[in-house]
Amino acid sequence: MNLVRAEAERNTKSAAVRICNVYRSTLMIRTDILSDKVYDQQRFERITQRHINAIAWKPQNYIPLGIIVNNPDNITGISYEQYLDAEVFFEVQAKILRDTLIVGSDHLPVMPLNHLGDVLIPSMFGAEIRVPTEMAGSLQDQGPVALPAIDSIETVDNLFLPEMETGLMPDIADIIRSWHKWSPPWVDVITTFPVAPFSLAASLRGSEIFQDIVDDPHRCHRLFALCAQVQIKVELYLRGLIGQPRCLPISNFGVRSLGQRLGDDWIINLPPKMITEFAIAHIETIAKQFGPATVHFCTLADRRANHVFEPLSLSPGINMVSTQFG
Repeated sequence: MNLVRAEAERNTKSAAVRICNVYRSTLMIRTDILSDKVYDQQRFERITQRHINAIAWKPQNYIPLGIIVNNPDNITGISYEQYLDAEVFFEVQAKILRDTLIVGSDHLPVMPLNHLGDVLIPSMFGAEIRVPTEMAGSLQDQGPVALPAIDSIETVDNLFLPEMETGLMPDIADIIRSWHKWSPPWVDVITTFPVAPFSLAASLRGSEIFQDIVDDPHRCHRLFALCAQVQIKVELYLRGLIGQPRCLPISNFGVRSLGQRLGDDWIINLPPKMITEFAIAHIETIAKQFGPATVHFCTLADRRANHVFEPLSLSPGINMVSTQFG
């Protein structure tokens, strides 16, 4: 791995913090955004039960519709260079949740760290982090991106579990502790996007991973196993910081889930046999810690990756599969 990348990322982050400090001088923590006016415990219990019924395919006279309200006005004057500023993005996310609850969405009350994307673990391996130059109204559609950090599959021989003080973890640990402190007790703070082992490895290695699984499957399995272990370690560490249960069954999008929701977009590029060989066993490693998983992959309306469903459905470690277009 290139240690220069890690230093460059650290310098970029320091510059971002300087920008954040300028903004912070004019900002007071808006803990009043999520007032008791949008709190309705009975409603939240009804929504939870509707989600449970939908997952279990139980008949009900109401289909839960979880609309997330993203008002572009909420990000006026904000830059993604401030992505490590806990105060700035707490206010943004709190407004999103408030507006979502006001319209009557079947969305559970959560404060997810979605604006951070899935850059945390790659940063712990020294990946360079890039941020977009323009904000997007939907925070999860655009945000910081990690560039590949593994130059060759042989590098895997010298990779080990990173310490929890590396990369962006100290900053993100501060963010999640702060958000937990500032949020009302009826709101769950949700950790950064959990990523399934194959897709996490692909983000670290880049598209070369598809050639690697043919040329060097043994090292690839070692990388996938390492990715499963670091995902477990990071999730338990972040949840432990705020006293959160090991098996909190709520996704980053306020949906009652089964086990841990794992993003796994890269597997749509694998044929069913390779999904079974390279992806599923390592998902099952995570499932042993958090219960059978929910696996999500994004699709297009005219390309739904139907070939992915059968191999996933055969795994005892996967309880549910979700996609962009169903």
